[in-house]
Amino acid sequence: MFGFLKRDEGKVINVNDIDNLIGKVELIDIREKYEYAGGSIKSAKNIPMGELLKEPDKYLNKNKEYYIMC
Repeated sequence: MFGFLKRDEGKVINVNDIDNLIGKVELIDIREKYEYAGGSIKSAKNIPMGELLKEPDKYLNKNKEYYIMC
């Protein structure tokens, strides 16, 4: 999907763990804008999945760690 990113098996976290991550990692909410508008985590950046897949270099820095949520 994102060729320049390190690949691993991924990590699934519990929704209760999100509070501990806020401000420490980059949160990306991949829902559509109208879904995001209905409620979101305050620090999460909204980048709809289609946009992220189309132009990953525009939104992602290979030196950062991201948590993707929907």
